[in-house]
Formats: sequence, C-alpha cells, structure tokens
Amino acid sequence: MGWFLGCKLHVVMNAEGEMVNTILSNGHVADIKMVE
Repeated sequence: MGWFLGCKLHVVMNAEGEMVNTILSNGHVADIKMVE
C-alpha cells in the first residue's frame, strides 16, 4: 500500500441522531482501535 497523509474524524451518535462524541485521529490509526 502507499502513503496516507491526513486525519480521520470519528463521530459517535445516539439513536436520535445527535452527536455524542467526536475524536480526531491521525490517518495511520486503525479504525478498530478507536472503537476499543
């Protein structure tokens, strides 16, 4: 694979569609690590 430069925005929402939490991570962080 190649290089990835940037960041990811992870958003946690409740059943009503409201944002509960946000996390900004580097692009190289695996998505599953943010869930744990």
